[in-house]
Amino acid sequence: MWGDGFLVVYSVVDRNSFEQASLIKAQLDDIRKSISAPCILVGNKVDLEHQRQVSCEEGERMAAQLSAASFFETSASDGGSTIAEAFHEICREVKRRRSPAISPSHTEKYPMRRRASAHQQVLQVISRVLTKING
Repeated sequence: MWGDGFLVVYSVVDRNSFEQASLIKAQLDDIRKSISAPCILVGNKVDLEHQRQVSCEEGERMAAQLSAASFFETSASDGGSTIAEAFHEICREVKRRRSPAISPSHTEKYPMRRRASAHQQVLQVISRVLTKING
């Protein structure tokens, strides 16, 4: 309930995980009925190209069908820059969707001060993870 944005990740070498991604997005939408949160679809394990079961085009189509803010393909084992790009994009999308015209009941439940703090914490965690990967 309290997430500001979501990364839905599937494996490009596992068709079942790809199919489950749409179910996960549907669950997120159902849980967060009145509060739309940005979502990015991420295909992982592109380093295993020889075992690929899901094409990049299929991922792009699903991202469009799910109204995902963006689509990325990456490899967590390579620690490539695409991982950082995906996290930075979700942070940018969360910022973009924030608006001063938020309903009073929403701001009572989710004070902006807490939200900004959570955003800073996410950025700090991402920075630490990327430092460890690259270090």
